[in-house]
Amino acid sequence: AASAIIRAAANMGYPPSRVRSMFQVLRTRLAPSDTTALYQSYVTSLIVPSRLAGGKKYTAPASDVFDIVDQYLETQQQFGYRVPNTFFLALAHAVNRDDSRLMPELLQYVRDRDIQCSARFYQVVLDHLSKCGNVAMIDVVMEEIDKYNLPVSNVSWSLILRGYGNAHDADALIHLFEHGYSFGTGGSSSSGSGSSGHVKLVPNEFHASIVLASLMRMHEYRRALEMFESMKARGMVLNEYHYSTVVLCAARAGDVELMMRIKNEVVGTGANLKNVRSIGPLYNALLHGLRVNGDWERMQLVWNEVLQSNGTVQVSAHMLAEMLRGMSDVGLYDEMDALAAEHARVADATVYNVRLDAAVKRSDAKRIQSVIDDMQRHDVEPNTYTYAMLIEGTQRVLADDPAQLIDEVNRLVTELRNNGLRINVVVLNNIMDAVRTAKDAKAAEHWWVFAAKHHLLSDTNIHTTATEMFFHCNLPHRAVVAASRLVRKSLQFRTQRLAITNKFVATLCHFLLNPWRQASSSSSSPDNKPTTAIASQASEILQLLGIEHSVSNSSGVDYSDDANVKPVTPVIESMVEPNEAASERVVELTTKLLDDAMIEFE
Repeated sequence: AASAIIRAAANMGYPPSRVRSMFQVLRTRLAPSDTTALYQSYVTSLIVPSRLAGGKKYTAPASDVFDIVDQYLETQQQFGYRVPNTFFLALAHAVNRDDSRLMPELLQYVRDRDIQCSARFYQVVLDHLSKCGNVAMIDVVMEEIDKYNLPVSNVSWSLILRGYGNAHDADALIHLFEHGYSFGTGGSSSSGSGSSGHVKLVPNEFHASIVLASLMRMHEYRRALEMFESMKARGMVLNEYHYSTVVLCAARAGDVELMMRIKNEVVGTGANLKNVRSIGPLYNALLHGLRVNGDWERMQLVWNEVLQSNGTVQVSAHMLAEMLRGMSDVGLYDEMDALAAEHARVADATVYNVRLDAAVKRSDAKRIQSVIDDMQRHDVEPNTYTYAMLIEGTQRVLADDPAQLIDEVNRLVTELRNNGLRINVVVLNNIMDAVRTAKDAKAAEHWWVFAAKHHLLSDTNIHTTATEMFFHCNLPHRAVVAASRLVRKSLQFRTQRLAITNKFVATLCHFLLNPWRQASSSSSSPDNKPTTAIASQASEILQLLGIEHSVSNSSGVDYSDDANVKPVTPVIESMVEPNEAASERVVELTTKLLDDAMIEFE
């Protein structure tokens, strides 16, 4: 009852000081042996961010959390009571769910005090560490597991493998899968066994799936194919999802012949793979792989195999969507509509979105409306991506009518919300593109604030689109702010593969080198050309990327004449990928360029 009171007070948004007072009073009313649940509820309430009156959010400092844990441990030790494993397990669950920044501190806390936690506790810790690819801390967890001689479950092995995959360490991932974990050597050492011992991984089909999928995400397609052959040689049980993954790897490696050989291995004459329960996923992967490799003829052959399989392979929405994408790539737009109508019973929102995408790319307003009519006729509910494409189509069709464009975008946003959907980064990106086309400064400010309020600014594309939007809307200072946020975030999280793209940097430089207008129409005379420092840095960056900029900064250019305004979006087809030293120089110059531009525009 006491712990329920604390939980209720925290959930109702009571001030932290009042919840603490209630905790202290309730603690004195209970025997020391009965305080575990109370302490557990109170510490959990500190970990979980609480919503206070007025909508403010409060998260307790880490020191407050561990001070209460210290107090609990001292009480238990004073009276000789054993701390149950469930106490720290509950804390780990709360941290993993609500405040992951505390996980390394929680792990260090139990290590410093030699607290033996359960194998389940370390599994929850591994779950967090695997998501962020923190292999250094994974090694610490494994040392603790070895210290207390705890078992390593199949689930824990899966989390460890996924962690190395998310760390983009292909060598360590493969070694771990093939040789197990060596304690005291950083886990993936090839020396055999560590200072404390060696744990052999007995891989199963789930571990194999993680390894293959991780290598594919790392673009290590050939190594994934080699691992697949090794798995077969070891007699591992491989199912349709393993075969589908390697088909996708072969596709991305550009090896169509290998894709077809893998397909024949599963469905060819004499194939007898009892563990392959369904070949539908394999055909999904085949159609996708053939499409990305531009092999339309083989796509047709595979599709005919599906149709002639006498029900062995059922046509799915995913297969139909891939076929429609293939038709769109080769310009068979009328045939797309006919095929979609023929298989309307399996069509879902994704299938209609593919048809919409084809119509949007051609700015075909009539066909866009036809697809929407078909969706309504077959009672298919639009999803978030449907609205993203409708907004893009609106931008293309109404590009010459800014007022109507903004009105129509607002109508689509209202309809999206009324259907219980939320604006995600894809929708917001297209909205900002439409605002950029309409050059609506007020709308630009509104959607930037919306992105910040709804935590959508972590996406690289949003910053890129926002930068272009602000420049087009005559808000250069806002554009530089958006660009600066992106660059600084990229530098901060570079280890997590959040990086600024060369395309974004090139676009930014072109904007700064091209003349920009003040928002006020009355300011026709200011020097809108870039300063010497900005022009020099931007030009050097473009030179490192192998791009010629389109507007000279010489005094011969009349920046007040609209005739001299060149398109701001750079032509990047000729852009070269700089080496490591040049890349570092690009980042350094871009940071300095933005600092100078910020001062200039202020």
